[in-house]
Amino acid sequence: MSEVHAIIRSEVSLNGRPARYFEFEYHRYSLAAWRDDRLRNAPASSMAITIDRHRDFVMAEKQDLEKFAGYGDCETSFIRNVHEIPAIANNDFIAYAFYDDYCSDAIAIAYEDYYEIEKRSMVPLNAPFFDRRSNPHHLLCLPSMQDVFAPDCDFERTPTYKFFYDRLAAAASVILDIDLDYFTYQSPDDGIFVRREEDIRSAFARIKPAFSRVMSRVTTIAVARESVCCGGRQNAAKIREILLDIFKTDYNLLF
Repeated sequence: MSEVHAIIRSEVSLNGRPARYFEFEYHRYSLAAWRDDRLRNAPASSMAITIDRHRDFVMAEKQDLEKFAGYGDCETSFIRNVHEIPAIANNDFIAYAFYDDYCSDAIAIAYEDYYEIEKRSMVPLNAPFFDRRSNPHHLLCLPSMQDVFAPDCDFERTPTYKFFYDRLAAAASVILDIDLDYFTYQSPDDGIFVRREEDIRSAFARIKPAFSRVMSRVTTIAVARESVCCGGRQNAAKIREILLDIFKTDYNLLF
């Protein structure tokens, strides 16, 4: 397996609780982390929170969903399917995760806007997505961590989000899925830059009370480097270093 296709898996501790850490280059490899979490937490499934610059929930074709889920109990076939079936653009992996029941529901935190024609090709935000066993899964998308975790935010206090707020509050376990490109911005001439370290740290500090309640139930952390979307490997490495330092300092993440 080439370096860019490698999946790193580590046993870690979060505030004294066992968890697993996954790291990989392309975001579609989150499927390996989410599936692993599902197997460990059976029969219950975790709720997923995915933090990303992009909305990686484009709808996959039904025949591709069925083909992907056909790996049976064969780990080699599963990994081959992850390599070959989801889009190379890494923008449809949540549809596969839902279809094969790797999580209960998902909250996507993604700020990059899309055209209406693109939105129409995505997993619906206002209707259940039924997996291959006819179980419903639901998806919510909000643009920033502040919209989900800041004190007195709409997610916390308005009836619009009560369904997801209650589901997250009741979840016994949580998958925290992070694409490092969330912590970048794109200039008008298409240059990609890392957000200032003090801004990243400040953003996490503002959400710490509510985010801590989620982190106390996280059983899987999945990190997609997505170096190209971060503006290069050095940018991705810098963001990773900042993020892991925050998690080590505030949530006692130990490898």
